[in-house]
Amino acid sequence: MFDQDMLIADLRFEIKALKDKLEAFESGEKYIQMEKEFLRCRNADARTIRRLKNELADARREMIHVRNLWFATCDDF
Repeated sequence: MFDQDMLIADLRFEIKALKDKLEAFESGEKYIQMEKEFLRCRNADARTIRRLKNELADARREMIHVRNLWFATCDDF
């Protein structure tokens, strides 16, 4: 009997949690929260991409500079 009462109590808590979740979606609150989270993640990804592009551009500039130094050294011989 005790196990059955515990099961019923657990099911009631789960029903309450699901109703709250459904209410948040129906009110639009959850969508707003999800959109904010999406924008935060998207902006973080954009910052990462921008940083990596800058690093790549720096590496290319360095490679060109070293190549030019190398050719200048070879031309001296």
